[in-house]
Amino acid sequence: MKFIIFILIIFLLQNNLFFGQQKIEGKITHEGKEIINASILIKKINSESILKYTTSNENGYYSILINNVEDSLILEVRAFNFEEMQKNILINTGIKNLQIDFELKPRITQLQEVLIKEKLKFAQVKNDTIVYDPKKILDGTERVVEDLIKKIPGIKIGENGEIKVNGKSIKKMLLDGDDLFDNQYAIGSKNINVDMIEKVEVIENYNENSVLRNIAQNNDVALNLRFKKGLTDYSANTHIGYGIENRYDAKITVLQLNSKNKTFGLSSYNNTGNNYSPFDAQSKTQSVESSTDNDLIAKEIVGQGDFSSSLPNRFHRINSNFFSSLNNLYKINKKTTLTSNFLFYNDKLSRQNSSETNFSANNDNFSFSTLDNMLKSPKIINGDVRLSNKKNNNQNWDYYGKINVQNVSYVSNSLNNDLHQNNQVATNSFYTKHNFAFAKKIKDSTALTTNVLFSKSEAPQRFDLTPGLSTTLSDNSASTFQESMFSKTNYRLKAELLGTVYQLKYKSTLGYIFFDNRYKSLLKSADTNGSTVNNETINNYTTFKYNLPFAESIIEYSSQNIGFRIGIVLQYFKISLKDNIQNVYHKKNTTNLNPSAILIYKLSKKSAIQTSYFYDRKLPSEDLLFEGKVLTSFRNFQSNSNSLDLLRTHRFSIGYRHRNSVHLSNFNTTLLFNKRENNYFSNTFISTASTISNRFVANIGNQDIALNFNGENYIDFLKTTVTYNANISISYDNNMVNNSEIRKIENRGIDIELIIRKKLFKKLFLENIFIYNKSKFIVSPKSNSFSAIEDSFKTVYQFNTSFRAALSFDFVAPDLSDRNNYFFANAEVTFTSKNKKYDYRIIGRNLTNNRNFSTTTVSDFSRTVSLHNLVRLFLIGSISFRF
Repeated sequence: MKFIIFILIIFLLQNNLFFGQQKIEGKITHEGKEIINASILIKKINSESILKYTTSNENGYYSILINNVEDSLILEVRAFNFEEMQKNILINTGIKNLQIDFELKPRITQLQEVLIKEKLKFAQVKNDTIVYDPKKILDGTERVVEDLIKKIPGIKIGENGEIKVNGKSIKKMLLDGDDLFDNQYAIGSKNINVDMIEKVEVIENYNENSVLRNIAQNNDVALNLRFKKGLTDYSANTHIGYGIENRYDAKITVLQLNSKNKTFGLSSYNNTGNNYSPFDAQSKTQSVESSTDNDLIAKEIVGQGDFSSSLPNRFHRINSNFFSSLNNLYKINKKTTLTSNFLFYNDKLSRQNSSETNFSANNDNFSFSTLDNMLKSPKIINGDVRLSNKKNNNQNWDYYGKINVQNVSYVSNSLNNDLHQNNQVATNSFYTKHNFAFAKKIKDSTALTTNVLFSKSEAPQRFDLTPGLSTTLSDNSASTFQESMFSKTNYRLKAELLGTVYQLKYKSTLGYIFFDNRYKSLLKSADTNGSTVNNETINNYTTFKYNLPFAESIIEYSSQNIGFRIGIVLQYFKISLKDNIQNVYHKKNTTNLNPSAILIYKLSKKSAIQTSYFYDRKLPSEDLLFEGKVLTSFRNFQSNSNSLDLLRTHRFSIGYRHRNSVHLSNFNTTLLFNKRENNYFSNTFISTASTISNRFVANIGNQDIALNFNGENYIDFLKTTVTYNANISISYDNNMVNNSEIRKIENRGIDIELIIRKKLFKKLFLENIFIYNKSKFIVSPKSNSFSAIEDSFKTVYQFNTSFRAALSFDFVAPDLSDRNNYFFANAEVTFTSKNKKYDYRIIGRNLTNNRNFSTTTVSDFSRTVSLHNLVRLFLIGSISFRF
């Protein structure tokens, strides 16, 4: 009875408050334009006390509820740079809604005559969008969008074309608000002509799903390229170049922009080291799309050569590359959009590597050398399609499907000490993904989303090595054959309920994942007599599966001074691992609870302190679960001691940030600490002939700690922009080498980057990039260390509107303990026609004609000096024209 009385009292109070309230609403404008963030105050007559307060929204509207406390009140509006305005209002209980609009007048301030020198503004801030004007950033050498955006404050571009804003990968790169490229945005950033760009917008808190806007708290970032007005429906850019030693570089791009259709087409062919595609078959760096889908794509374990280098690609990438793509966005009607992307990539990469390794561990001291002449021929065909339907502002659905086929042929002639070997690796991989998403707004503050995903991937590889290694299956091995194939299938279901209650945003998720990975490997050797040896005990046929139902809850809060995000994930793993050769079956069921928390304290609108904690428990990846030996290169074997134990990691961070993008004054510092309760470690046996490594899991705790400083500042009186980044790290690890006990390893690292840009006399532009790296491995009482320096200086002089010259000089000291330093010079002269349609260039690369480049790498047990060849000196003349 007491409970019923309590409920009745609450009900009566609520009804009394509701029926005693009056709603006042309206719009704040100036000359027809909305005024946002205007302050609306309700005050008593002849009093300064404020009864109610609100602000106008992004459309200039306001709404405020008042109680019948007075018969008449004052409604006052204040806005920056506008005169205050007041209106007397009469409270009438018979009228529930009052419509009162305000047309504000600009404030005119009479000042004494003074000389004001306005500080240079690099950007404008509009709510969650920072708008950059390219004219204030360009130095004249930029050709494509990537050259522009990498000079925008806070933006970094990775080797794979991945764009990060303040350390966060962008979700999309839009063209006038439309998503044409999806995850393959590197096609646009590497090839769209920079002269077509009017503005670059950095959109924070971006949400591509219109149903969830203003409901879900989203920390994603997107870039939006605004094109210059007046561009014709079709535009094209063509570049043709030819030079000494049969160097060629040709590219054509076509762009169509209108309200119904957006199309970007590209074809390129070159052997000058350029790569206009989003793929990087040269290094182990994954493309943006591959890194996003990493958990879905089957792994490749057999190596296909090392083409990496600490130098920029223009110095060492020796290629013959053809790439073509067609990207289209077509608006079928106001509700439905069809996007399609088709890509073809074909390349031939060549490299000559040599190395000398000095090994020292567990009382073993020896050296070995390798020489490798490599040719790698990748071919990639990729197609994807997206169909999106926005039924109304309250409901939409989206289908995405893709197919990717890759064929890679790798051939090399190697010298392992005195053993000459021929290597041939053939890889034929396939990947497909299909995803359907649906979103519906239940009410203004609540929405429901569902997502269904299916993917399948396989990566068969065959490795032929002649002669084979004597440590494989036979002491008299004429040849060795290694077959390897990962295949992976994924099903994922997910439903999310998102909503807002006052200043709290929440997300509740229920989901299910089915994962099936199979790995097969077969190692055979043929002796000089033609007999084939096949030892089943070292082959692999494993089936790794798990079922994972999970639930996740996230609550976020943000106010003027404080914000927090608290999350928790509940998982139930049902795991099985079967070795079909040894007929061994492992099974494990486990429940996990992974919490996370982020706390932000806002010191001002531009400064904040943030701290975070995450606890992760993850399954080991599938390449850690096979036990038989696999030959991965002409001298390396890999195996594992498998375990279904989950890897447990605690991650802490605390940082401070200050951002003033308008006047370019940014500073960030972060302290990171990771503590692992268990991990995979390596038990490695190294000899002059081969390296055999077995990875195993152990409950040995180790940790990492890192301190990072980065920032950008424009020094007004010097007219100079300074960008800096410093990272200091200490990590602890363990391993076993050549039958040693488990060793404790400490790795200390320092990385420093300093960039200075300055423009003189409106015609001369200077840029200097300095990089310092130091790494030290300590296994008490011994240590291995090395340090390196790179310095790149570029100068651009604009003689007039038509003639421009650029020079760049690079100094590289790859090992400061050695005097083997390198100096590179490059030049470029450009003449532009009066109608701006034609560019004529002469380009010189590696004018100092360096033939080879040496670098040093160290580990806890070895020091290796490596040497690889470079792109030789060349001159090329080119013409570019736009139509």
